[in-house]
Amino acid sequence: MLFWTVVFIIGNLYWIFLAPTKLFDNFDAKVFDGLDKEQIKEKLLETGLIKMGYIAILLLVWNIAEFIYKICALRVDPLIYPTVVVLLYEILMFLFVCKRKEKYKHKTVSRIFRLFNGLIFIVYFSYMFYVLVF
Repeated sequence: MLFWTVVFIIGNLYWIFLAPTKLFDNFDAKVFDGLDKEQIKEKLLETGLIKMGYIAILLLVWNIAEFIYKICALRVDPLIYPTVVVLLYEILMFLFVCKRKEKYKHKTVSRIFRLFNGLIFIVYFSYMFYVLVF
């Protein structure tokens, strides 16, 4: 569990500071109006949609692994409350993202949200690192 704690701390630091947001900024669906299948395929390769799909799959697997980690952390955490709060936060954020119909208008709101979300998980995994080591 200590290994996965360190992996999640490093991964969340990466997500805050070095996340590949430029891939998502360059995609515009209006580019595909009036094109045939072959031209659409070429445009998809140019815009990096396949790369974005890989990133989406990676993030899905990452979130599932974090959720499983937190379920297992319930047995290790002596206070239990931090793990329960983070689990509830993650479930509520998942429901919020699923119900959200419109995208954020400003990229700064999205970056602030990513920073806040990452800091919560970094604090939690740092707490778990402390619990596991000491």
